[in-house]
Amino acid sequence: AIRDLLGVQLQPEELPPADASGGEGFDTVCDVLFTSPAHLDSWMASTRIAVRRALQQDLTEKLPEKRRLLSVFGQQLPPETPGAADPELIRSLLTATASQAWRRSPAPEEITQLLTLYTTATTSAPSTLEAIVLPLQAVLLSPHFLFIVEPKPADGSEITRLTASELATRLSLLLWSSIPDAPLRQAAESGKLLQPSELRAQMRRMLEDPRSRALGEAFGVQWLGLDEAAERRPDPELFPEYSPELAADFREEAIRTIAAIFRENRPLSELLAAEDLFMDDLRAFDRNPEFTEAHKQRIASMPRGKWGRIQMKKEEDNFVHLAHLAAGEDELAEAGFFVIFNKQGTGEPIS
Repeated sequence: AIRDLLGVQLQPEELPPADASGGEGFDTVCDVLFTSPAHLDSWMASTRIAVRRALQQDLTEKLPEKRRLLSVFGQQLPPETPGAADPELIRSLLTATASQAWRRSPAPEEITQLLTLYTTATTSAPSTLEAIVLPLQAVLLSPHFLFIVEPKPADGSEITRLTASELATRLSLLLWSSIPDAPLRQAAESGKLLQPSELRAQMRRMLEDPRSRALGEAFGVQWLGLDEAAERRPDPELFPEYSPELAADFREEAIRTIAAIFRENRPLSELLAAEDLFMDDLRAFDRNPEFTEAHKQRIASMPRGKWGRIQMKKEEDNFVHLAHLAAGEDELAEAGFFVIFNKQGTGEPIS
């Protein structure tokens, strides 16, 4: 979400730790998540890095319309002297950023609070840009950005229909693990998103976007119970060729395969017996005997990090193998058996 909002990417060491969990299930279930003061401190540090990086990136962008935060200043850049910037431009900047981050239009009093933070910061900040950092941090630290805030229905009922904006938020979190983009927000603001035809059109558009990879990474891997497999280590005497790079390749294969099934609207039965797979050159010479020399040459010619989709008659999923072998099991298990067991709690075929 920070990437899509600010146009910057935080490095792994700059990210806050994952939310601690007190139960099982998806890592987005708020009922079992909890935080700590140390976690909040890390979030403050991460948001400060992200905002400053985004502002510096905008300073180097010559085209105003491509700036994520400073586009409201047009061809000019914010004045160096703190407090010298036009207050209405600061208001526009904070309103636009909060609207996108919070997935709704901010209330006037909320913008007033952000402006108060800016005014306070101008008394000690060395520049206008540094004064802007504080209210933008507040936008990213707000519960309206970090969580899905669900107000109780005015009539006191337990169940209520989602608004168009709430539907847009859930759709973008499911498909992209991020915030709604401009087309989705526009469809929500106009109310068209509540129409079945528009909802289907938006879903198709979002599934075609590269960000739909999140279906495999954030949803699919957890759904199939593979999220902890990459952290396991098989017996080094039995599998001396194992390496962290190999484990990362296994995980990537699972992510891309699951995402492709959803993106292309393919049957879920392919999780049991897919006839093609994604793979990288690192594993090209130690695979199924049916993997021909032509397949090997095709993958070996790909630059590192460029993944290919290879057609196979039958293939066992190595990422599932890693999960089983790290647990001490002696025999490889086909991906199909693992999915049946994990989804139904039984090794019996699905009828």
